[in-house]
Amino acid sequence: MNAVSSSQQLIKTKKITRRHLLASVAMSRWSLPLILASQALLSLMLLRNTAFQDEALYLFAGRQIISGWLGLPHFPVSWAYFLSGYADFYPVIGGALAMLGGVELARMFSLLCMMVATVCVHYVTKHIFGHNSAILAAVLFAFQGPVLFIGRLATYDALCLVLVALAVVLALHVSIARRPWAILGIGPLLVLAVLAKFAGLLFLPIPLAMLIWCSLERQGWRKTLLRLGMALVSLAVPSVVAYIVLDKEALHAVSASTTSRDIIVKTAPLFLIQYIVTLVGIAFVLGLLGLALGGRRHLLTGLLLFGSSLLVPAYHIYEGELISLHKHLAFSMIFVTPLAGYAVARIVDYQHTLSFGRYWLAGLALCLITFSSGVNQAQSLYGAWASSTSLSSAMRTQARLGSGRYLAEDFDVCRYYLQDVTDLWQWSGLDFFEYTDKKGQYLVGKDAYRAAIHEGYFAIVELSYGYNAALAVFIGQELAASGNYQIIDKIPNSNSYGRGYFWIWRKL
Repeated sequence: MNAVSSSQQLIKTKKITRRHLLASVAMSRWSLPLILASQALLSLMLLRNTAFQDEALYLFAGRQIISGWLGLPHFPVSWAYFLSGYADFYPVIGGALAMLGGVELARMFSLLCMMVATVCVHYVTKHIFGHNSAILAAVLFAFQGPVLFIGRLATYDALCLVLVALAVVLALHVSIARRPWAILGIGPLLVLAVLAKFAGLLFLPIPLAMLIWCSLERQGWRKTLLRLGMALVSLAVPSVVAYIVLDKEALHAVSASTTSRDIIVKTAPLFLIQYIVTLVGIAFVLGLLGLALGGRRHLLTGLLLFGSSLLVPAYHIYEGELISLHKHLAFSMIFVTPLAGYAVARIVDYQHTLSFGRYWLAGLALCLITFSSGVNQAQSLYGAWASSTSLSSAMRTQARLGSGRYLAEDFDVCRYYLQDVTDLWQWSGLDFFEYTDKKGQYLVGKDAYRAAIHEGYFAIVELSYGYNAALAVFIGQELAASGNYQIIDKIPNSNSYGRGYFWIWRKL
């Protein structure tokens, strides 16, 4: 009787074990696709707005460049001289997509890039810490506020990020591969990352350092040196080719926008630290915890990952630069979320049999907090600029193709949405303006704006008193004092910071 009972119990145990195994396989197979689907759906459903000024600039530039290549009418501009990425790379991709499907299609490309980056984070974490940590790392990465944000922004940030992530994946793959030929792809990926966004220069050493350490662990010194040599050659050759072939005016843009960038407004280090903690503080704390829990086995790899994640915060704090920090923190998340995923997996004590440790509620709470705060932050970032739908409609009623000059504070957005009814040369903004008055005097800055307004140079003027409020106030005062203009529309707007108006003045 006891034998029969024991046999039945054994069969029951085997059935339960088999069900757990099948469930584990199913979860392993579907977890990453579900994360990617959630990332895409949340981005598309919750993050909606008209074009941001950077999006409008790059998409407009791309369309102009393509028109020049095709021999279509366009106004020649040295785009490579001042854009923060190579003008003939991302702007052309984004511009072509926008020509086919508008801003939303260009944004879909960025979303695809960030979904691929999520897959890369999963691969890196699985390679170092295991499958369970990889799933949690993918969740923690995909739903960070900065990651969701640049996944819905038609700029070069997402493309640069995914190219860096792919280079890291390739470095890890080659470190365990018997044949190292795939290593020749690392250099081209890094060169393309820098061309996409010149700030990608900051991340050039990371895939190489990852390659060296991981190869040393598995291949020994001789094979490591061989792989490093191949990687350096793969980086040097396309770099030389790019220097020979590409427009040399881009060298000015590299210096002006990245390596020797002038910081107009310095931000206090304490404020920057608080800002970083607000956006991604949980990820960094979990990353530090993962580094501590990794022990000696993962110590050097963990230090490399955590150190890489600190490059962006360190640079911005050192320079006192707040601009683009929220976007650049997404790059940090590539490196810190593998450690964070490992930390949560250890807290949860998640096993392959789908059993959880006694602290699983704490791990679940951490994931939910990250998800909730990330979505809220992304929505806040995406609402930082006011919708321009009403503004574009109002300006469209006043604009005439090839006739009249237009001064607009929201210069890039107006120019992009009205490119079918205006020419590029008709537009001026608040960043820089030069003017020769009727007496033949060449003027720049406020003097140029004052003279142009009093001589009735502009047919339409649009102000919103936003990023350059002091200059906008000056222009508004001159418009009123000149007697040449009247306000024809006052359009309400709102963003994450509050409410305001678009003011439109027309020449009498």
